[in-house]
Amino acid sequence: MNTYESNFWNLFGSSLAENSMDNNVIQMWSNRDFNVSRFYTTGFETILFNKDQSFVLETVLASTVAWDNEILIAGNVNSLEKLCKYVSKQNLTYYGSDWNSECWNDVDDIMPAYSNITHLLVGIDSLTSMDNIPVKKLLQLTAKHKLTLIVYCDIPVTGLNDIFNDAIDYMIGISSFEPPKSFLVARRNKLVQTEGKSRSFNMDLYTYWQWSMRDRTSIIEPMKV
Repeated sequence: MNTYESNFWNLFGSSLAENSMDNNVIQMWSNRDFNVSRFYTTGFETILFNKDQSFVLETVLASTVAWDNEILIAGNVNSLEKLCKYVSKQNLTYYGSDWNSECWNDVDDIMPAYSNITHLLVGIDSLTSMDNIPVKKLLQLTAKHKLTLIVYCDIPVTGLNDIFNDAIDYMIGISSFEPPKSFLVARRNKLVQTEGKSRSFNMDLYTYWQWSMRDRTSIIEPMKV
C-alpha cells in the first residue's frame, strides 16, 4: 500500500465496516427475500460504518442538502430534539413537526410557503410505536412536494422500507451498540448525485460509497424492476 492509499484508508476506509452484517441490515430494510451479493439489483446500495448512526446522518446531510435547501423534520418530541441538534451542527435551516400534535394535521397546508424545503427527515426511536407512524401522510408529503425522504432509526426495526412502500431514499440504522456500528441503505440514483457535493471532506458520502464497492466485480447484473 503506497502513501496515498494509506492516507485514504486512514480517512475513509477505517470508517467502513465489512459486509458480514448485510443480512441483518437487509432484514431491517425489507421482509422480502434478497440475495445479499446481488442486493444492488434492487436499485439500492448498503454502506456499513464503524461509526454511530449520528455520523452517518451528518454525512448524508453534508452530501445531499445544499446551503439554500431546507429540511422538514418529523417525529415525536424526543426524536425531534435529537434530530434538530444534528441538523443544527450542519448549519442548515429546518422546521420540526411533532406528528402527535394538532399542528401536524396542517403541515401540508403550510408547505407552499416553504418552497425551499427539499428533504423530509423522519425520526424513529424507542418512544415511537411503529403502528402509529403516520406513513400515509409522510408519503403524501414526499410525493406531492418531491422531497428526498431520509429515515433515521435509533432502534432495530423490521422491513421498514416495506412499511414505507419503497419510498425511502436514505435509511440510517444501528447494527451494533458495542462497538458502535451503523448502516445506510441508499437509493443508487441519489448516491450518484452526491459526487462532489459534500461540504465536509471526511463526510463525503460519494467517496464512502465508492470505497465500499472497491471489491465488487466489474460484471454486474441490471437492476430488477
